[in-house]
Amino acid sequence: MATARETQLISIFDPANFKSTKELAAAEWDKALGNSYVHAHDSTTSSTSAWADVVWTTESVDVLGEFNGTIFTAQRAGIYAVSANVITASYAWGTGPNGDIQMGISKNNASTTGPVFYQSFHIVEAAITTSIALNVSCIMNLAAGDTLRVKYYAARTGGVASALTGGCGFMIARIQ
Repeated sequence: MATARETQLISIFDPANFKSTKELAAAEWDKALGNSYVHAHDSTTSSTSAWADVVWTTESVDVLGEFNGTIFTAQRAGIYAVSANVITASYAWGTGPNGDIQMGISKNNASTTGPVFYQSFHIVEAAITTSIALNVSCIMNLAAGDTLRVKYYAARTGGVASALTGGCGFMIARIQ
């Protein structure tokens, strides 16, 4: 008796166009098996003391077409590994609320007070001029139709906008 995985593999076999397992790219297998995988990077999103959705300018992989540049919408229920990182351009950051930077992964557009995974970075000791990197990684249980987005918040002296720069990334993979 064939297992479920063997049955799925048989359904994608095409004798006229046969490739060995080693020849098939991971994205081809994921698409054939219905597995989600998205990788997006680079953003010029900016924040002026308010939460903003990160808009990703480059999408490297989107196996099932679940990502629109800002919002990922799960086609299938399952357990997903999610990771995001943002890097600000180099700015003069103040102390206290004038040096507050946050980034979060929001499920179903939850507010910042709801179920959102986030990392906060506060510069409180002394003013500094630098770029700052924030990272969030988590495992999330998603139902079909659930959405994920990355949100970014930065407060700088005088309410000056703080933009993200190259090196940012967003990765989502269905693992179960």
